[in-house]
Amino acid sequence: MSTSTDLLTVSLAARTLSHLSQIVRAIAGFVMAIGNRGDVRLLLEMDERGLSDIGLTRNDVLGALAQPLLKDPSKILLVRSVERRARVRALDVATVQAPRQAVRI
Repeated sequence: MSTSTDLLTVSLAARTLSHLSQIVRAIAGFVMAIGNRGDVRLLLEMDERGLSDIGLTRNDVLGALAQPLLKDPSKILLVRSVERRARVRALDVATVQAPRQAVRI
């Protein structure tokens, strides 16, 4: 075997491994999304107050489950919950920092 043949073989093997690792990651992501979808479905058993405690609404959960099968609904809910909590904190800060006006009687 020549050096160029050896390099070609190594290059082909490296590309094959790269493609295989991408396929394995995609399959693992799909399996995880399916498993998380079942966990998200369990959130539908919670009442509105329980969902509110974790920063979600029933519509958030239903919307996440309505996404395509390949999308992980738990990631969507994480984003919605964090965004909602950030908005609430921003409102709290704005309320505390707002100047108070004197009330005249």
